[in-house]
Amino acid sequence: MDKSRAQDRQILSQRQKSLRFDGLLVGRSIGLYLAYDEFMRFSRGRWPDQPRGKFLGRLFYTFTSWLLRRSADRALAHCDLFNVPNEDEKQSLEKCSAAPTIVLPYGLNEAERAALAGAAQSASGRLAQKEICFLGMWSVRKGSRDWPEIIRAILNSVPSARFSFLGTMTDQQTVLRDLQLSSSESIRCLTSYDPKELPRLIGGSVVGLFPSYIEGFGLSVLEQLASGIPTIAYDVPGPRHIFAATDAQFLVPVGNTKAMAGRALEILQMNETDYSALSAKCRQIAAIMPSSLPKNCGTNLGSTPCSPLSKLLQRKMRPALKFYHSIVCSTTRPESTITSFCIM
Repeated sequence: MDKSRAQDRQILSQRQKSLRFDGLLVGRSIGLYLAYDEFMRFSRGRWPDQPRGKFLGRLFYTFTSWLLRRSADRALAHCDLFNVPNEDEKQSLEKCSAAPTIVLPYGLNEAERAALAGAAQSASGRLAQKEICFLGMWSVRKGSRDWPEIIRAILNSVPSARFSFLGTMTDQQTVLRDLQLSSSESIRCLTSYDPKELPRLIGGSVVGLFPSYIEGFGLSVLEQLASGIPTIAYDVPGPRHIFAATDAQFLVPVGNTKAMAGRALEILQMNETDYSALSAKCRQIAAIMPSSLPKNCGTNLGSTPCSPLSKLLQRKMRPALKFYHSIVCSTTRPESTITSFCIM
């Protein structure tokens, strides 16, 4: 046995003893907490007028954030393998952990892509309707502070444009207040929706905008692309990974509301032929990233494309897979986590 392999076994043995199980620990990121910590520091400087809450609340938040950050750091120390949704997170983890890291982006299955494509309206109908959609929670991280400038720039050139905000997780009054609009006629807001209704809800949208400052992946971008909706996003890790195989025409610099509004106006003013071609390209991008886990993931998780995981499983010589899921960290939002599971 070579020296490096002996060291690997020694480290693995120590982890198993400390966690009291005999198996592998794999960390699955759905938004790496390191990046979200960085955004929180950035946002406080960029928008210092954000509500800070009461004194006792701030103390509680600070303590729980520290506690969860400590748990997250410990998770990094114990994991034998990391599974992340984009290349940026892979590079970030490789700086602070010696464990191997693989990139498995999210995706849509065939039925989901077919439903989204099937509900899409014609190019002429979309261009006539002039509806711009956004899918996601209404928050500073998702661009709520940027939307007023984006909407004003678009309405100044195309007064008949309409905006649809879906899945905001907050009431319409809050959204309208943040948008600082004198009239709500051009705004549609849904706090939540049934995922099965999404194809119908966005089927008539002509363009999607996604001014998110930090993303693990951006599944909503993929959903809009599958519907044939050209979607413009900030150039951040998740969307950057989605569009990496094509070109940068769907990405604009982070925080550049003028560039995002300008790209939206270009699409709104396209003719039917050009729009149809762009819409077809969007569906092709969505098809590149099918659902990342196979249907029988319980038995095939150790096979390709997870070659590092396959090697680790072979080393352990375990015939059966058993999953134990536990959320081990959340520093800035409920969904900012690393999910750890043991393969035994």
